[in-house]
Amino acid sequence: MPKLAINSNLKTIEIGSTYELLDAECRGYRFMGWFLDENHSNPVTGFDATQTENVSVYARWKKLKEFYAYPTVAKSNVTLKSSVENDTVNIVSITGKLVKQVETKDVETEISVSDLPSGYYLIQSAKTGMSTKIIIK
Repeated sequence: MPKLAINSNLKTIEIGSTYELLDAECRGYRFMGWFLDENHSNPVTGFDATQTENVSVYARWKKLKEFYAYPTVAKSNVTLKSSVENDTVNIVSITGKLVKQVETKDVETEISVSDLPSGYYLIQSAKTGMSTKIIIK
């Protein structure tokens, strides 16, 4: 797992009980699921009451690489390109004030910035923690 990964799953489970594995989280990575093997070919979502032996599970991760807006200098609209779908992005002023929040559905989203005053802004992803700079003229 990546160094800053958050895994809320129990470390041990009582024999004879059922357990559904929770997704792990890490900024800059997408969690792809739990697996019973290091090659990530045998997925697992949990265990039932018939589980009687110790089992190791392996997390699969995908490093997120893409998060940018274009044009970087704009008056009316910018297009945000991201590696993740269904994200909340915050547009933050240079002073750190949240000025706009946008829900994205796809990996490419057009954002209107015509309502923002001229200045320097950061667009930040709530899911990945990645950010990019834009200038509004």
